Amino acid sequence: MRKNPFSVIAGSYALHNYTIIRDGVPGLVDHWGTGITGVISYTPNGWVSTVMGTSDPTLQPQNLTYPPQAGQSDADWAKIGRGSYSYSGPYTINVTSKTTGAISHGPLVASSVPTSIGHTLNRNYTLVEIDGVTYIELSFGTGNAVNVVWWKQVA
Repeated sequence: MRKNPFSVIAGSYALHNYTIIRDGVPGLVDHWGTGITGVISYTPNGWVSTVMGTSDPTLQPQNLTYPPQAGQSDADWAKIGRGSYSYSGPYTINVTSKTTGAISHGPLVASSVPTSIGHTLNRNYTLVEIDGVTYIELSFGTGNAVNVVWWKQVA
């Protein structure tokens, strides 16, 4: 019996590190600044859901509450929107070795950025184990940059 390819990656992961590499030089993602937090979850039957957002206090207004209250500015809420991204949809996986492969998130059915709905996000993945903890490294290109995201398994 062949192993379900989704079982290779199924679980929930906390964002550990996000680096963008432009022209060979690693750096920060401008709209996330010095800190980013997030969670990505892969179900064993092919569904992905993720949420990411800046934790940089210089980019994230500290006076906002949910639900929005009178007196909170649209400009402050726009900063929250600029520094966050969430989406969900099906995923497919192409396992190339025990620890590597390609994964496609989508077509997305929900997203905090409406133009992402219906699109597919393609990533390469590498599974890494460090001191008994599993990490997923996802990498993908955007323009002249390579994004490298490390997720630490939490469940």
